[in-house]
Amino acid sequence: MSENTAENTAENTAENTAENISTSHQVSGNSDSTERLWDMLPASLPDRSESAEVIDTELATLPAMKSMYLKALKRRPGLHRGESIPPLQVESVLSIDSPWLKRYLKVCGWAESAERIDDPPLPITAPQTLAAPLHMYLLTHPLFPASTLGVVHAANQMIATRHLDLSAPLRLRGWIGETRWKARGFEVDLHTAVMSHGEDSPSWLGKTTVFRSVKEREERPRAASVEDPIIEGERSDLNLPADLGRRFAPIAGDYNPIHLYPLTARLFGFKRPIIHGMWTIAHLLQRGYPHAEEAQLGRMSVLFRRPLSLPLNSNALLMSTNNGRLLQALDHRGKLAVSAAFCPLDEGPMATSTPVSPTTS
Repeated sequence: MSENTAENTAENTAENTAENISTSHQVSGNSDSTERLWDMLPASLPDRSESAEVIDTELATLPAMKSMYLKALKRRPGLHRGESIPPLQVESVLSIDSPWLKRYLKVCGWAESAERIDDPPLPITAPQTLAAPLHMYLLTHPLFPASTLGVVHAANQMIATRHLDLSAPLRLRGWIGETRWKARGFEVDLHTAVMSHGEDSPSWLGKTTVFRSVKEREERPRAASVEDPIIEGERSDLNLPADLGRRFAPIAGDYNPIHLYPLTARLFGFKRPIIHGMWTIAHLLQRGYPHAEEAQLGRMSVLFRRPLSLPLNSNALLMSTNNGRLLQALDHRGKLAVSAAFCPLDEGPMATSTPVSPTTS
């Protein structure tokens, strides 16, 4: 989202985000670019808030995304340099039915897997998409001091160690992690843990890093620009229709105006609508693993550099290694937009969750 209406402002903000996020996510150089992309894969992720002052909330059901968009417009006091976002944590339940999963698989490119009559596969990217209402609840919570407008999706990490039991409602836990100040604003992690019914140990763990720019009186030096390492992999066409955002919106429950029409996107600073980041990473994964059954368990890491405008005629890149697949999407100018790495469960050392006590500081 963006609170600026100048046509280039939001796109420039999204493009400049990568230089502000943690150096642990930054990828530079060409000779060792593939190694650096693999280094982005998470070794472990926490399964609950590490803060001793965590503020817990229990929700009977996940809130509707549409109901929270009005909350996003509410003025907030803002966050000042050095301040931190309160350690909010929320739990709820989620049911994944077969019709939804089949629609998700089909729109992301796994049409053949979507045709399975019983027990369609759940790619590692699907729980991240379904966790969006939980994240939006945290971002629009009364104790979240910064406006949701202007928040930019910067990176993702995911670990899936076991198949989720979709025959009963799943248990979701989401929480806000550490606030890290950068030259032009702050970044914060939105964590997620997904448990099968009756289980305490998560089968799926995720971390979403978002960046929020902050205007300050004194201009701070920016981090050195990072060269975009485009992999030397198999190149294929990436042609996306103008209505793709409108097709994915009801599946993701994300009707953010920047994804829908040129007119609504321009209201928030984009010349054209941009596709959802969660569709992009799922589709890239589909290109590396055409059968969704192969993309269920493992580790995945994603770095967003630039938005993908619709319609799009560009390229995607794929590199296969002994560990898995490296995947990239280029924007309409041929510049790197998204990088992703996926290591299946049976093709490399498996990461695990990092259990933490709610009273650990």
